[in-house]
Amino acid sequence: MNACFLQCLRRTTLPRLSLGLAAMLTGTLVGAAESTDAPPEAAWRAARDGLGGLVSAALADQPERYGFPADVAVEELRLDTPWRQYALPPDAVLNVAPSLSSIEETLQATDTWLFPIVRGDSPCALLAVNYSGEEWRAAALGYVGLSRELARVRAQWPAKGGYHARLVSSFQARRHLFTVPEAGAPNLTLLRTSPAPTQSIFDYRRLDAPAATLQTLQAEVQANLHAFPAGGPAP
Repeated sequence: MNACFLQCLRRTTLPRLSLGLAAMLTGTLVGAAESTDAPPEAAWRAARDGLGGLVSAALADQPERYGFPADVAVEELRLDTPWRQYALPPDAVLNVAPSLSSIEETLQATDTWLFPIVRGDSPCALLAVNYSGEEWRAAALGYVGLSRELARVRAQWPAKGGYHARLVSSFQARRHLFTVPEAGAPNLTLLRTSPAPTQSIFDYRRLDAPAATLQTLQAEVQANLHAFPAGGPAP
């Protein structure tokens, strides 16, 4: 997994639970030909195989901090359709043109997938799975606030309506965003992740223009450009 991705999440979606050194592995960007929102079966298998152990460890620690009710059993949880992480290069933020008409061509797909862990229809947490260079691994879970916001995005932009929102991360800005390619106009909107253990109150049906959103990230991206030159902070 992209180690900087975990560091980026650490700001707003703590806590997380890591499995050995897997969370410290550095992921890679993939080529456009591999840029798909359908995870390989091996990623699904890694998620299913790793879920029980990571959840059991969380339940033995402080379950509420990881997004789980104290009385939940592992058997009550299931994995939902995962999100692929797309990276937002710093150059795309710093050199944005006011007339930017497309955001898709600037995004870089990574080898990180986030599987929502749900109980019934309620989001609990996210399970991070990545390709280590030799195999797919379930690396960490948690990210409670982000799981809640992503669930809300999908509820407001449902797949049954033909929408397939994408998760976008700006490592230098340490912010998460989303875009809906099928919305009809180019868009890029900030996720307003809150650490409060309450249901999201944000309305994501209003999408923001890419140029305006990127401009709001410029100051922090510039400040962290040299600190995180490889795409994000070290673990």
